[in-house]
This record gives sequence, structure tokens and C-alpha cells, in this order.
Amino acid sequence: MISGLLAKVYETRHSPAGIPITRFILEHQSAKTEAGYDRKIYCKVLIVIAGSALHQVLGRLTVGQEISVEGYLNQVSYQGQNPKLCVNAEVIQPI
Repeated sequence: MISGLLAKVYETRHSPAGIPITRFILEHQSAKTEAGYDRKIYCKVLIVIAGSALHQVLGRLTVGQEISVEGYLNQVSYQGQNPKLCVNAEVIQPI
């Protein structure tokens, strides 16, 4: 699970089976104590959603809205030495 702001939504495409697939960027900010020191956490995470149910949820959200996403890590790019990861969403909820 990760939470943050819905920063950018990319255009929806369809798989060969006709399943809608959309990617969006989630901006996460938090703080954590590590080895006795406070640390600010900031990252942008690529989120991928598939299927009409999640697209209905996404359609009710706006850019800049705080949301939480539950899902699993997946590899987006298999090229080169530096694989790129994304989160394939299973649940999206406004906070």
C-alpha cells in the first residue's frame, strides 16, 4: 500500500483483449526515522490500472487529490540493465 497525490494521468489504451489500461503518477511524501535520524521521503511512483471497475474509481478522482493505492510490484521495462518498476493497482481509494 502507498499513498500520495494523484499527479498525472496518462491516456487510456486497450489490451489486445479489449481491457482498458491506464497509467498514472502518484507523488508520495512522508517522514521516517532511520538509524536515529529523521528522513524525508519523496518519490514519484508509476501506477497501472486495468479493468473497468478501477477505471470507474479513477474517473471520480481529480489531479491533486490524495489517494491510497493497494497492489503489487511489477516490472514495466525489461530492456537494459536497469529494470523499471510500477505498482499494478488492485484497490484505489480517496483519502
